Amino acid sequence: MQVDPAELRALAQSMSDLGAQIEAIRTQVDTSGLDAGLRGSVLAQAGIAAGSITTDTWSRIASRASAVAGLIEASASSLQVADVEFADRIDTLGGGS
Repeated sequence: MQVDPAELRALAQSMSDLGAQIEAIRTQVDTSGLDAGLRGSVLAQAGIAAGSITTDTWSRIASRASAVAGLIEASASSLQVADVEFADRIDTLGGGS
């Protein structure tokens, strides 16, 4: 199996960017006007609750995308270290170029 650490790092960056974009969506969920417009109504309460759940959901998705980005970056680093160590061992055994 051939894996390019640079490609993994590019994927990690994409996941990190995705997390940031989702976090931006989360900040756009604003239900503060519902209570003013529909003060005390069941509809306002339901809308505010739905907004809270939606905000929490977006936040969790953004957090998970960022966590995946960190794992991919760590994998790229580990792979690169393993490749270097393997090449050094081959060279030590006299099999290197």
